[in-house]
This record gives sequence, C-alpha cells and structure tokens, in this order.
Amino acid sequence: MSVEVSLDFQVVYGEGQNIMNLFDGFISNGWQCYDEDRKVRFLPVGDDDNDDWRDEMMSLTQLREIIKQKMINREVIGVILKWEDTDIGGSLLIWPDGNCSFMANRNRKILIGRVTDISWYLSKLVPAVNSNGIRMIGYKASEM
Repeated sequence: MSVEVSLDFQVVYGEGQNIMNLFDGFISNGWQCYDEDRKVRFLPVGDDDNDDWRDEMMSLTQLREIIKQKMINREVIGVILKWEDTDIGGSLLIWPDGNCSFMANRNRKILIGRVTDISWYLSKLVPAVNSNGIRMIGYKASEM
C-alpha cells in the first residue's frame, strides 16, 4: 500500500518578488532539480491537467525559461526536487495565486514504522521558501 504525503503551503511575495524568486530560493538552499542522469522532471508549457510530466536534459537557464513562460501563461509550475546529494525529495507544485504543494514522493523520509518525518521536510522547505523576500504564511501536512 502506497502512502501519499503532501505539505501544502501558501506564500506571500515581497515587493518585486515572484515565483522565479521562490524557485531560486529552493535551488540556493540545498534543493536540486537534476536526477542521477542529469535530467530534469517538470511540467511543460501548455500542460492543462498537471500530469504530463517530462524528463529532459537541460540547463538551469533552460528550466528557468520554461518557468518564466509558465508564469506568463499563469500555469501551474511543477518540478521534481531532491535534497542535496541524497535521493530524498518530491514534487513541487507552485500555483500563480501563491498556493504551493510539496509531495514527498521520492524516497520518503520516515520515522518509526511508515510515518513520514514531517519535521525533516519542514526543516528543509521553510528556509528555502523564506528567502529572497518571500514568506510562508501557513502550511498543512497530510499523510494518507
């Protein structure tokens, strides 16, 4: 039986800040967007139902261009992230309205039994979000 873990949170952008600054906060605070094959998994421009994930080799500059176009189109931005040199991570979704979700679906960090170590994820997510003039104003964790 698989376990679904989601950390849903809302952000407030400071003056002159936007989704790109939020993404940069993740990259500059220990999160990586490349897998072991140097590929990026992301939602492409024009994806309407948020499930057409693509795996492609690309530079960070190319990924930023995709994010920029999705911002212009007011589309949901989706990128798979992993923490530093571990294989622990998940799917980051960022909506244009400031709502975000992180699904811990890549080698989920667990405590006793199959309970997810939510504090581990929060200790990595909060500093990434609360950088570059952006603030997390609330979160909800769920595990099913």
